[in-house]
Amino acid sequence: MEAAQYGPKEYEAVTEFKGESPWKATFSVFENGDYNLYLVANNLGSNEPVKVTVDGASVPSMRIPRARNRADQFCRVKLSSRVRLSAGSHDISIEATAPDTKLCVKTLLVERETLPHNWTLVWSEEFDDTEDGYPDYSKWWEEEGFLRNREEQYYLTHRKENLRIEDGKLIITAIREDCPNRFFDPNETKDWRKMRQKGVFTSGNLNTFDAWQYGTRVDVRFMVHSGKGVWPAAWMLGECRKLGWPEGGEIDIMEYFGKPNVGYVTTVHMRDQKTLQHIQPNEHSQCLDGDIVDAFHVASAVWDEDKCVFYLDNVKTFEVLRSDKSKPWDLENPQYFKLNLAIGGSVFDGVDPNLQKVEFVVDYVRIYQ
Repeated sequence: MEAAQYGPKEYEAVTEFKGESPWKATFSVFENGDYNLYLVANNLGSNEPVKVTVDGASVPSMRIPRARNRADQFCRVKLSSRVRLSAGSHDISIEATAPDTKLCVKTLLVERETLPHNWTLVWSEEFDDTEDGYPDYSKWWEEEGFLRNREEQYYLTHRKENLRIEDGKLIITAIREDCPNRFFDPNETKDWRKMRQKGVFTSGNLNTFDAWQYGTRVDVRFMVHSGKGVWPAAWMLGECRKLGWPEGGEIDIMEYFGKPNVGYVTTVHMRDQKTLQHIQPNEHSQCLDGDIVDAFHVASAVWDEDKCVFYLDNVKTFEVLRSDKSKPWDLENPQYFKLNLAIGGSVFDGVDPNLQKVEFVVDYVRIYQ
């Protein structure tokens, strides 16, 4: 088979599967070397353990995350890494071991590893000025309402006062103003998001339609401003909402906490598959107010199957390792990218009563693989 293009990357071979289990195919590679195996797959079940053999020998493999909710949607997921292959043809068998599996695979992608790694820009948003002053809604979607952490702001959509493109930058603005809650339910007794009649701040947030998985680097150039209760963030969240949080995974590329002795933070959230407990490695505080505010900085995260590494202005600040490579962790699932400006909430001891307006400015978002 000829090499195939998948996005900007070139793969050694592509094989169409039919969705049966086990899947068996023959593929060819052109050079001796270490290879990564990917599937273009749809998984409507849980995180599926799979058994993989190449030329009759077992290959260490990862679970296939539940990544899509519709049977007609497929995405690229990593199956195994650093598989040693010689030039020529190889037989592969992939078997889902869970009962009643709903895993369906269309394509096998075989990518040769190269060192040093060359990052390829696969998605970017430069926030160039637009005619209407709004973001490119073919890339982004917005959320409305009270969303998380009992925060004070009510997110509004398609409102320039809260979210606009100006001078080649995205500006998210939180404004102290009363805002009725469109989802208010006077009969609700459990969901705080529906129990509040109004918000005391308005703000905006953006989410990408696209999602990414292992082998990804995200760079965000941003500027934050100080204020007690101010909470801007650039982060990633597992796209399969039915998994819930934190099982879908979360990578906090940068958060700024406007409260004493905290400042700039990076961390991850996931669930231990054995204990089912929420895991959050000690969150890392890199800069306090005087170091981080009122100037542009670049926050970065590099995520692969073994670790997640964080950088600030290209200086490594924090690293989360997969301590046991044989144990699945919940940074397996494809994640989409988010930008938002929150005010207050359960992590703060109040909000500055004099705070009237504050901005979170983003110059660009660049994603490499």
